[in-house]
Amino acid sequence: MNITEFATRHRLKAMLDEGERVIKGKSGQIYEHSEGELGVIYITSATKAPRIRRWRQMSSACLAAGMTLQQMGDAEGCLSFNPTNPEHVQLAIKLAGVKRKRQVSPEHLAKLASVGFKAMKHTVERASAV
Repeated sequence: MNITEFATRHRLKAMLDEGERVIKGKSGQIYEHSEGELGVIYITSATKAPRIRRWRQMSSACLAAGMTLQQMGDAEGCLSFNPTNPEHVQLAIKLAGVKRKRQVSPEHLAKLASVGFKAMKHTVERASAV
């Protein structure tokens, strides 16, 4: 599974960063590590103690779940994971701080339309496809 398929399946936004497609988050990013394997990088300032503590806790949880440590620093690091393993996916998204795209249900879309809201074309297509 490549990064674009992963982003589509999990309602994430993939973007180009220096010629490489990545999924950016608040505290890191998810990227293609190798064939069939993705990676997550956690980056923070070494002066922020709560974030350093979070990295230590999250890296321990990721390793316990079976993710592979690629690089370990005091306040940052990289892990590779299997994109088909739901536990790995959940931990990677949480570690990188990625926000999922919202999905509007057809019922809610109909309610919004009844009060005069005009949805963009792609929102209507996505809701009718579900």
